[in-house]
Amino acid sequence: MTLTNVLLTNALSTGISGMVLALLPDFFANLFKIDTPQLFIAFGIFFVIFSLFVLAAALKNPIQKNWVKIIIVLDISWVLGSLITAPILFSSISTEGSIVMLIVAGWVALMAYLQIKTIQNL
Repeated sequence: MTLTNVLLTNALSTGISGMVLALLPDFFANLFKIDTPQLFIAFGIFFVIFSLFVLAAALKNPIQKNWVKIIIVLDISWVLGSLITAPILFSSISTEGSIVMLIVAGWVALMAYLQIKTIQNL
């Protein structure tokens, strides 16, 4: 897998996730058993903006290592934040919400790992 393909996969999955979160905040508030659907709109907007940056990095020719390093740092930060937040919020949100949070963290960790492995090929 090439770095471009990894970045495109990251951009697409993040962008779609962001749009779904922003368009269906009540669904996710229900899933997580919280009363603030606006939180999901905010995360959705952040995801869409981040996905546009990742897409720009993927389409840049040549790919800018510094951009990819920023993406990797943000992805790792998301994973660490999720791993810290999930146990803290466990009693405040639904079990399903905690599971979704950890699944997303796992996907983002995979993207970070693949980006780290493929950036070495530049």
